[in-house]
Amino acid sequence: TEDRGTYITDLIQREALKFIETNSDRPFFLYLAFNAPHNASHLDPRIRPAPQAPEKYKRMYPQLREEYVSAPNHPYWKNAEVPTRQTRDLLYRASITAMDDAIGAVLKKLDELRLTDNTFVLFFSDNGGTGIADNSPLRGQKGELFEGGIRVCALARYPGRIPPGTVCEEFLSGLEVFPTLAQLAQSPIPPDLKLDGFDMLPVLQGQQKSPRQRMFWQRREWKAARVGTWKWIENRDGEFVFDLARDVGETTNLVHQQPMKAEELRQAFQEWVREMEAAEPRGPFRDY
Repeated sequence: TEDRGTYITDLIQREALKFIETNSDRPFFLYLAFNAPHNASHLDPRIRPAPQAPEKYKRMYPQLREEYVSAPNHPYWKNAEVPTRQTRDLLYRASITAMDDAIGAVLKKLDELRLTDNTFVLFFSDNGGTGIADNSPLRGQKGELFEGGIRVCALARYPGRIPPGTVCEEFLSGLEVFPTLAQLAQSPIPPDLKLDGFDMLPVLQGQQKSPRQRMFWQRREWKAARVGTWKWIENRDGEFVFDLARDVGETTNLVHQQPMKAEELRQAFQEWVREMEAAEPRGPFRDY
């Protein structure tokens, strides 16, 4: 097709701008899911183990050199060439910068069409960083249930509704996105539909505390529960209990000092599992 070989971030940007222009005279919902900075899905062993990025963004980081080294024992390719750590760093930074540019173009388009003041913009990641990313001061990374894997950055903009330059420290989750957007769109929720989230706009406005007090996760051998500021984790290395109010980096395991709290969190997790087991749809998939 005519888009063959087009950098996907550029493609997403182009289609997003086209969508906004086409729908500028009526309410619209735009879900903009960038692929960056995920690794390239390509069979060429030179680029598969790292993100891709256009040359103009690589040149913005002259202190980093793009180099590949021979990997004769590569598990997937014979005599493959793989990127050095410095190269992975370069490609990661460049792909993030390309995405940042694309987001800027979207916001600029809203300005040009005078839609900014009437548009709610929400940006967030689906998980913590991995590989070359730095999640400090958080522990862990993508795929793990330490805070480095599940606590993500989020930015919200709604001129005249959310005070600019403010920071919200409240406990919120991705489950809040749909109820919030439905409320903004004045779309009624069917009374028989039970949602796990809530409209978070009043929380972002600083008008109320977050109603969310608990959250649960399960992924492969990982299990986790958070109730208030207390968090319990179980994985192949054992059990952990952390007080996130004092130890967001999860450096001090309190499982032995706080046995009653550990049991409380453990029981809360099991109750959630029973609820999920009984919910429809259900099946063999257990990455809740």
